Amino acid sequence: MQLDEYIKETLVQIAKGVKDATEEVERLGGKVNPARTHTEYQSDGFGVVGSTDSNVRPEKQTIKFDIALQVKETSGVDASAKAKLAVLSIGGGVKNLDESHTAHRVQFEIPVDLPTKLS
Repeated sequence: MQLDEYIKETLVQIAKGVKDATEEVERLGGKVNPARTHTEYQSDGFGVVGSTDSNVRPEKQTIKFDIALQVKETSGVDASAKAKLAVLSIGGGVKNLDESHTAHRVQFEIPVDLPTKLS
């Protein structure tokens, strides 16, 4: 799997998981990633004459990735001699090839606005 596919699938599955969990937990009377209530006060200059409550999305959350990558260079019969960047995985291969592997570690964070239910 390529790194871009891995990141995309991970983020999509997390968002789907949060959405599905929100529906299930709500049926049980709870909340997942609940909206916050924001109150705005109205004043006539002499004091507070009213207030308005509204729901606000929760703070953005950060998904942290710590990924081990493998650069694999293959040369031989029926193999291309180019480097391929892929998320580490186990798989079969073609025999009679010369292979060179290099591992790299990549760490990064992505801020996300996860699904929430706003009333």
